[in-house]
Amino acid sequence: MDVPTRAPMKETQDPGQLLRFALAVITGAIVIYGLGQIIELGLVVYVNGSMPQDSMQYILIRNHSEVLVAKLFYTAALGVGAGYLAAWIGGRMGILAGVSVALAQVVGIVWAIFSGNPLQAHTPIWVWITLLIIAPPAVITGAWIRGRRYLRTD
Repeated sequence: MDVPTRAPMKETQDPGQLLRFALAVITGAIVIYGLGQIIELGLVVYVNGSMPQDSMQYILIRNHSEVLVAKLFYTAALGVGAGYLAAWIGGRMGILAGVSVALAQVVGIVWAIFSGNPLQAHTPIWVWITLLIIAPPAVITGAWIRGRRYLRTD
């Protein structure tokens, strides 16, 4: 006698996988944003020789060309790491999690351009445009590196 079996659920119907996906996106976004802020603060303190006394001094130091160029490099590296981590946590939906982190980066950068926040308002537009070009592909590359095994059709 045949025992009826349930059809396998798709990844998007599995509550556990959806939870992993959400956790992956949140973790990836925290990594790229949080670690980026820590590195930026460290660079500003290093360039200044001490913690800036007020926010305007912080902004002026942060906008030194060497700090801004370093931002491009560490954002790319953090992007690859965040994408890889998101894909690792996301499991079968890892690449999609990485793409979602990349989209969150795009939204965050666009918001920063138009927000009017003094920190963002004093950042040269070339930095934001370059970050829009660098950060999303870096995140997707990290996710692809980790998640490519799910793309195989052996």
